Amino acid sequence: MSETAENRPPIDVEPRRVRRDIDAIDQEILELLSKRARHSVTVVGLKALDRRALRDPGREERILERISARNQGPFPPESVRNVFRTIIDASLDLEERLIQAAGQRGREAR
Repeated sequence: MSETAENRPPIDVEPRRVRRDIDAIDQEILELLSKRARHSVTVVGLKALDRRALRDPGREERILERISARNQGPFPPESVRNVFRTIIDASLDLEERLIQAAGQRGREAR
């Protein structure tokens, strides 16, 4: 990718400062992922009450479409979709593990 004035860092930027900023952003992303996961845990309980399936492919696609439409770059839409597909899959994996653990505890209580 060629550099333009738009995507070139200012000359006086110190790499250590930029890396600290990136580290702080990474921490924020981690906190938001944890917050999202806690909401997924809540959804597991709601789905169990309604006896709904964990996966809702239609909703998953709507999420990916919404995120892609709101993406303003610099990541290409397919990269953003891949990141969010991974987040959705990790959330579903967490939900499945929680359900399995709850089933195991239920069997042990008998």
